Amino acid sequence: MSEQPAVAEIEVDKNNLYREEVVTDLKVASIRILSPIREDGSADPDRETRFIAETTLMSQRGPLPVQAPVEATSLSEALEKFPEAVNQAVDALVEQAREMQRQEASRIVVPGQPPAGGSRNNSGSAASFRHSDGGKQDRCDRFGQVAREASGPVRLAATAIAEDLLQDIGGDL
Repeated sequence: MSEQPAVAEIEVDKNNLYREEVVTDLKVASIRILSPIREDGSADPDRETRFIAETTLMSQRGPLPVQAPVEATSLSEALEKFPEAVNQAVDALVEQAREMQRQEASRIVVPGQPPAGGSRNNSGSAASFRHSDGGKQDRCDRFGQVAREASGPVRLAATAIAEDLLQDIGGDL
């Protein structure tokens, strides 16, 4: 079962409240500004404001939402650091997909046993990738596993990055 608490057990952390504001250029960049507040809604000067970079990259499988924390003390600094933060987030997603691919490639395959993680079409998960040409099927299935084990934007990112990587480098990770 899930490790999430039941609805009746959910408690709001009143010491960790933030007011959210979004700044966008209406083209490619959005920055979420999370300003710390107290329970009464007043500003909490004892905690740092947080900045989250958000953008959507186009991949061969469609739009790929990317979010990344930005280490900044002001909006102008966050805007300057926006491209670097997004690039680091994409690099981390690529590395995560590669590591999961390495782990999948190193597991022992027993004939007649289903692949790690169960069936290829788990309900509510990314679809299995089907290719008819040689080893690409196996590699695509491994990236499908990455997508099935992830959730939310990471699932979409793993799926899109995996497909792009396979096409960009000829399926040779």
